[in-house]
Amino acid sequence: MRKLVKVFSVIIICSLFTMGLCRVNHPEGVIPVHESSKELQIKADLPFNITTNADFDLYDSGGNGQPSTPWILENYVINASGLGVHGILINNTDAYFILRNCTVINASVGFNGIRLENVTNGKITNTTVARNDWGIALAYSNYNVLTNITAHDNTIFGIYLGGAHNNVVTNNTVYENSEGIYLSGASNNTVTDNIAFNNTYGIQLIWPNTNNTLARNTANHNTYGIYLHRNSDSNRVTNNTANYNTGHGICLDHFCDGNNLTGNTANDNTQYGIYLYDFCYSNTFTNNTANNNTQYGIRVEYDSDQNDFIDNEVTYNGDYGVRVGPAVMVITCDNNYFYHNSILQNKDGLPGNQILDEGIGTTWIENLVNASGDFDGDGVLNYDEVSLGTNPFLSDTDGDGLNDGAEILLYFTNATNPDTDGDGLNDSAELFIYLTNA
Repeated sequence: MRKLVKVFSVIIICSLFTMGLCRVNHPEGVIPVHESSKELQIKADLPFNITTNADFDLYDSGGNGQPSTPWILENYVINASGLGVHGILINNTDAYFILRNCTVINASVGFNGIRLENVTNGKITNTTVARNDWGIALAYSNYNVLTNITAHDNTIFGIYLGGAHNNVVTNNTVYENSEGIYLSGASNNTVTDNIAFNNTYGIQLIWPNTNNTLARNTANHNTYGIYLHRNSDSNRVTNNTANYNTGHGICLDHFCDGNNLTGNTANDNTQYGIYLYDFCYSNTFTNNTANNNTQYGIRVEYDSDQNDFIDNEVTYNGDYGVRVGPAVMVITCDNNYFYHNSILQNKDGLPGNQILDEGIGTTWIENLVNASGDFDGDGVLNYDEVSLGTNPFLSDTDGDGLNDGAEILLYFTNATNPDTDGDGLNDSAELFIYLTNA
């Protein structure tokens, strides 16, 4: 009898110890998940739905929903396969929360890995969404942050913002989706420092999208890199890279007006570097690079009027560097403006084959088409200046009192830095006043 009691006591103690290891809120099991070609045995949580601020307390591991102490939801691993629900659905909340370190996979057709609907003050970080119909969706949700998210192999969208305003989407990686990052009916969002590759569209804005900022994103190796479509107006597209896409690098298509594109790179694309098509008016392109594209560097087509192109570099493209006007339905492009662009060594390299202007009223002022010319008279040929990073329109690029030719060919100083050796004296002063090495 004593031995039986002893055995029974051991069983009870083991049972209590085992219960202490279980989470009450997260029914768990063990399932195989294939990520990065490895089979990992991991815990599996059930999908869940938060519909009020109070519901956060059912799933959190800390916090109380205030700005300084947001609810913390973390470490969920959800396989929504065959369940017909979103992996995580949060709707109609304005409490502050952070959802982090989660993995959500296999949400069925019509469902999202993670969906925020009518939500403000949320942050999703360090999370993976894969093989869902949609990865992460913000619908009618404002003032949220999406950061350090990996969204891959989702059927339609990696990251989706619809009717969503004043959100931040930064430092995410999206690949093998139909749409990498997609904004529709969205305004005043900031989309920065994301990487999008192997999607049909790397980053796309479609339908009324206004006053969004796209900056420092890399959209390489997609079908289309960065695509503004259908009434995407007054957006800022700055310092992005859209290279090696099988379609166009950067495209504005169908009634996209008043956008400002500055400092972008659209090189080595199979079709065009930069493309305006179908009633795109009053856009400004400044200091962009469109080099080594298989067809045109810059193409303006189908009634795209009154656009400005200033200080862009367009070199070594397979066809004309710049083509303006007809092809489709012989509809003209009127009153576009080109100033101080370097359009060199395109097609066969001949100066007469750098530009094809079939538009009406196009203005061309001081554009370079002759690679072997020296527009600014500083002794350095136009194309050499482009290659070296000096300004072919300015004889003294860095303003140090020495012209570019003297710096490059005679004194061997840096023509783009007024103080080559960084000692606080400009190069001209060192050479001619203090007689020191620059």
